[in-house]
Amino acid sequence: MVLLRQGETAFPPPTGAHYHMEHQPQLGQASIWGRRAGCASPGATEVHLTSTKTKELQTETEKDRQRETEIERQTKREREIHRERGEGEREREKKKRERHTERVIQREIERETEAFQQAVRWIHISGLQDLKF
Repeated sequence: MVLLRQGETAFPPPTGAHYHMEHQPQLGQASIWGRRAGCASPGATEVHLTSTKTKELQTETEKDRQRETEIERQTKREREIHRERGEGEREREKKKRERHTERVIQREIERETEAFQQAVRWIHISGLQDLKF
């Protein structure tokens, strides 16, 4: 929405004319100036925002873009690190499960061996080793 003062027109000056409008830059409104002569297409206008507030906003916008870019880079790095850790962790978990399975099997073998040895001792103690089945 453009506010016009008394005597101002909403239409630009005729082709080839230079124009300049000021709207109190101290309040953060842009001073707009430009020229129509020499533009590539008829009716095209070059407009330059010269307010200090506008320049501050452009600077803040650029800083925001840089922050967003840095955040994206950091997030990407963290994902890669997490993925690498995840792969390493999956390998460790796999090895841990394998070792656990080996220990369970080893304990079962030891129990069976102990039970067999106990049976052999019982047979010798009771004198049944001479019996034929």
